Amino acid sequence: MKIAIVGCGTMGELYARNLSQIGGVNVTAVCSTRLEAAEQTADLCRAAPYTSYEKMMEETDPDVLCVTLPTYLHKGYVMDAARRGKHAICEKPIAPNLTDAAEMIRACQNAGVRLFVGHVLRFYPEYELVRQKAASGAIGLVEAAHLKRGGLHPGLARSWYNDPAKSGGVILDLLIHDIDYARFVLGEVETVFAYNKRWDAADHALITLQFASGAIAHVQGFWGYPGPFTAEIELIGSNGIAKYSNLEGKPGTDSAPDTGLKAAPKVVVEEGPSVISPFRVQFEHFLACIGHGGEPLVTARDAYKAVEIALAAKESALTGMPVRLTLAAAE
Repeated sequence: MKIAIVGCGTMGELYARNLSQIGGVNVTAVCSTRLEAAEQTADLCRAAPYTSYEKMMEETDPDVLCVTLPTYLHKGYVMDAARRGKHAICEKPIAPNLTDAAEMIRACQNAGVRLFVGHVLRFYPEYELVRQKAASGAIGLVEAAHLKRGGLHPGLARSWYNDPAKSGGVILDLLIHDIDYARFVLGEVETVFAYNKRWDAADHALITLQFASGAIAHVQGFWGYPGPFTAEIELIGSNGIAKYSNLEGKPGTDSAPDTGLKAAPKVVVEEGPSVISPFRVQFEHFLACIGHGGEPLVTARDAYKAVEIALAAKESALTGMPVRLTLAAAE
């Protein structure tokens, strides 16, 4: 299966490295408007570097296009992939708004191609183990959950993250991981309430989700967190708890080490402690779904719903009022 990647930043490199490790997959080309970035990413997977997207698509004719560009650019490339009859793997979030997300989903459906969105947290074995403990009934009925995620502000490395209209801020870009996972575990969300505060090089959010099941989840996110990258989940059931923290077993510190953050060269992405990257597992799953026609663990509708919940949180933070969601599917 031939793969092309458009976007050669941190995520493009991560895609290139992991896809190139999958048997039967040939990353044939990568594209960036910056030649140096294209060449650097191409070296990771022995692909041809391009600075012209049109030329790349015409000359390499891939089976799948991976879109690892900034969120506000996703729609155009996914729509073009559908027009060309190509499957698409798009990095999360699917789009900055629901109109774009619905149009992307509809275009791929009408073209008879698959659209996958990289909500990779579902493929982290540590998070899956926590989910399984809840699903098996080992901790009883889950009544509450706490999720936390925080790290460096990506705007230090890429300026577009600093524009909420382009990135969606910490809620849409970072916490959408935990929003999707919470919905994956606890079901549909009925009500959303949130606070969001930005200062200097920081963006902090607190979100409360009330589910149709009656469960409540508290989700906290922090760009510009002055400590180590943190990812935590705790499910509280009637008979016990299931939890995971990426910091367990590691020495804690009160402040981040001096890493030259004022000129941070790249956005930081943690792939977890597993020997096999969850990104690779995710890609293997998506490509298998293309090959066999199976239903993916995370659907395009799931990606749509995650954006819906994240945007409701942004609305609540702006108005100071809870937002009630409908349970209708994406068009």
